[in-house]
Amino acid sequence: MYYNTSDQERINLGFGGHECNNGMHFCGLYETEYERDEIIIGYLRQGLIDKAHVLYTPTERTSEDFIKMFGVKYPEENELLDENPLFTMNTAEDLYYQNGEFSPMRMNVNLNNFFIDSQKTRQNKYPDYCRDGLGD
Repeated sequence: MYYNTSDQERINLGFGGHECNNGMHFCGLYETEYERDEIIIGYLRQGLIDKAHVLYTPTERTSEDFIKMFGVKYPEENELLDENPLFTMNTAEDLYYQNGEFSPMRMNVNLNNFFIDSQKTRQNKYPDYCRDGLGD
């Protein structure tokens, strides 16, 4: 199903046959680990297939468990994670915490930097301030 969410390029979300436009923020609700993996692993896999920059911050599992489950679900595509410059996996501590305390400023800087970098090769229609450092 296609959800028209903006005038940006159309993307496949990688699960359930869903598509929307680039730049959409969505929340995937699930009841089981299987459903969680369908959404998260499917979404990340599709992004890597489409050569998008992908960021994953595991919170309910370890990085090793995610890599293992990706390989179980898509054994023929495990190389999508191997030393792929388009795939970034960070812990919440790396992204959001400074000296052991949550820092919304650190979170904003890190996520904005990732967003700016991820958009360099996209055919997007973001305003210049989104591409050029969020109005520094």
